[in-house]
Amino acid sequence: MTVNHECFTASIPSTMNTYTHSQAIADTGCTGHYINSNTPHQPITIPHHLLPTVTFPDNSKIKASHAGELPLPSTLSRQAKLAYSFPSIAQPLVSIGKLCDDDCTAIFTKQNCYIIKNDQIDTSMFPKNSILQGIRNDHNKLWYFNINKCTEPNGNANTTIYEMKKQS
Repeated sequence: MTVNHECFTASIPSTMNTYTHSQAIADTGCTGHYINSNTPHQPITIPHHLLPTVTFPDNSKIKASHAGELPLPSTLSRQAKLAYSFPSIAQPLVSIGKLCDDDCTAIFTKQNCYIIKNDQIDTSMFPKNSILQGIRNDHNKLWYFNINKCTEPNGNANTTIYEMKKQS
């Protein structure tokens, strides 16, 4: 991973079968940074009863063993670097939502992921050039797309998939 003051980028080779302790999955679905005991971090003292319990899609639950601060760029707040350790997870997860909450923009390409501080990027072009636009649920912090509607490159944002098929 390359780190500088304005943004950071992650690139993972497609042939990678194992990971190093400093690699984490960029996860748009987790609400916090979740690490294991091998992940580099600076421990933070938090009372055990304040450590989170995470519920997985199968409804199984695990409780964090401790908290720590990830070695992320100094342009991020302390809250944006806060992570919880779950020794039983195989690979650390970095929450894209948590970074966006700290005034960052995430851009995913076929090969890379870029996290950029909002004051370093002009996002005004995004709505007009987007082919999908979603919103974030304030309660569960997940993003949602209406997959029945999409935007054509000409900007027709209300064309449904059915209407697009009829026009072709």
